[in-house]
Amino acid sequence: MDVQHSADGKYIYIRPQEFLSPGQTYRLKVDGSYYTGGMRLGNMTIGGSKSGRFGGEFNFEVEDSSQALPLSWTRPRSSALSGRAWPRPSRPCCPA
Repeated sequence: MDVQHSADGKYIYIRPQEFLSPGQTYRLKVDGSYYTGGMRLGNMTIGGSKSGRFGGEFNFEVEDSSQALPLSWTRPRSSALSGRAWPRPSRPCCPA
């Protein structure tokens, strides 16, 4: 698993490094300490003090694939991916 936290320090991103097995149930357990105070510098905090602990776990199951390969892309449905409005980079308002 690849675990990273967001630039604002409020979220963690957990990504598997390989495909998860269909029909398998996985348990994700997360625990650690949290800090308050300090100075934010990008996605790091310099200084601060340990303020407490957090923890939790949840289970999830990977469904068997109901679609045969190759996956298809037709409007308005897709077997290839699902999502909502994808963010697009905005153009600078004052070009140099």
